[in-house]
Amino acid sequence: MDSARLERLLDRYLDEALTPEEKTEVEGMLRTSPQARQTFWERARFHALLREAGAEGRGRELAQEPDRRWLDVLARLIGLLQRHAGWAVAAAAVIVAVVGIWMAWRQIEARGDQTTSAVAVLTEAVDMEWAPGTGDHAVGGPLSPGWLRFDSGLAQIEFNDGARVIVEGPAELEIRSRSEAYCREGRLSAQVPAAAHGFKIGSPKMTVVDLGTTFGFETHAGAAQVHVFEGKVQIADARNAPKKELLAGQALSVDADGQWREITATASLFPSSAALQQKAASSWQKREADWKLASSALQGDPTLILHYTFESDSNFDRRLPNVAHGEPRASDGAIVGCRWAEGRWPGKGALEFKGAGDGVRVEIPGVFDALTLAAWVRVDGLDHNFNSLLMADAFDRGAMHWQITKKGTVKLGLAGAGDFDTPVIFLPERLGQWVHLAVVVDRAGHRVAHYVDGAEVSTAAFKIDLPLGFGRAEVGTWNPAPRQDRTPVRTFNGRMDEMLVFRRALSAQEVRDLARNALRPAPSPQ
Repeated sequence: MDSARLERLLDRYLDEALTPEEKTEVEGMLRTSPQARQTFWERARFHALLREAGAEGRGRELAQEPDRRWLDVLARLIGLLQRHAGWAVAAAAVIVAVVGIWMAWRQIEARGDQTTSAVAVLTEAVDMEWAPGTGDHAVGGPLSPGWLRFDSGLAQIEFNDGARVIVEGPAELEIRSRSEAYCREGRLSAQVPAAAHGFKIGSPKMTVVDLGTTFGFETHAGAAQVHVFEGKVQIADARNAPKKELLAGQALSVDADGQWREITATASLFPSSAALQQKAASSWQKREADWKLASSALQGDPTLILHYTFESDSNFDRRLPNVAHGEPRASDGAIVGCRWAEGRWPGKGALEFKGAGDGVRVEIPGVFDALTLAAWVRVDGLDHNFNSLLMADAFDRGAMHWQITKKGTVKLGLAGAGDFDTPVIFLPERLGQWVHLAVVVDRAGHRVAHYVDGAEVSTAAFKIDLPLGFGRAEVGTWNPAPRQDRTPVRTFNGRMDEMLVFRRALSAQEVRDLARNALRPAPSPQ
């Protein structure tokens, strides 16, 4: 046995760097050599002690649970083999198992599989006024267990088990699991397919268990009522009285004193899909009108040097017009590969970026003392280490590279000054949602500030005095200059439906207004 070779392989194993061929070689040594097995145990024990010390120093949350699970398995395996084949065979077999099992766990950990606590999705929200202090919830975003409180509006929630609930405000609804909610206040309708049989809505006065139905439910000021339109429900009251069953066309109410009575089932009392669609269409029309008004007003801002609205009269258009007032046609973008798609609302144009070559060639001439970049984007995936938003071809001093990292941070690279990253923005639950991104770079203030949906998320200083600019650049991809035979792929995966560049540093309030379609033009210089 080559002891030096074994030690090198064991070191690579403990560093999780073995190739498949080296793994096979180690397993062979361990099977055939008692000395190899002894060396393995000594090195593994020493490595474990170091790891234990490190885990204690960094906190219990970093002590990895998979290791404990497979050690339990190995303990049982040792006992089994000892009874049937003796210690030598048991030790050899277990050491080989250690190599395989530990490496398998390490591969899972290295892969960094993402997890989520979400049990439902907010699929529609119309005319919502969220209760103070509760924050907004984005349409299309996942919902984890917790309370939803809103003063007015309609919200459609689809639970992971398949039930669909439309809630009308004012409402207080607690999402409890993929098949259960609790309504303290509000009015709702529920459609529960056979696959979601057993879906439950609780309240202070009663709990409704679906048996394959469509029903309406309301609770207010200590009273509650349930109306069944299709199928059957089971009702349990808060006093643990015998359960009741209601069939289609039946309804029951209970008052604040606990008195029950039969009432007429009335579908019109409860929010419906048709009413939701009608309100949504009206809301989209208003949003589009507000956006067009704000966009028109921005044409009076002399500091707006690029404005792509991503609107097109034809799916065959390969030119992306720059609608900023007074800007030359040369600043129009040249579309490569992307296809036209739907944007933030029905009828809003967007470009979809999917293929490795999808992008928009642009040119932003000049150097500037300040720049503000803003875009509405829908990120569908973070496929590459860097995913382009707007990136200069070159790395001349002051050249800017705006992108999203694989970790989900937004990065502004400023050649000659360094990189400026946000905290993680694009967690799994944010993928597929429309998000407003902005970054302000101020040469005089030596400051870079990132914004998400109008809120500042990070700010940093840079010390080097640099002129700012792009020159030749690309939206949604990157082809560095000078051209290379093998170019790193940095294609954005998702959609964009608006992009703006100002040659000034917008204030925090202006960025907030921009995200809300309320920004008015800066005054013209005198």
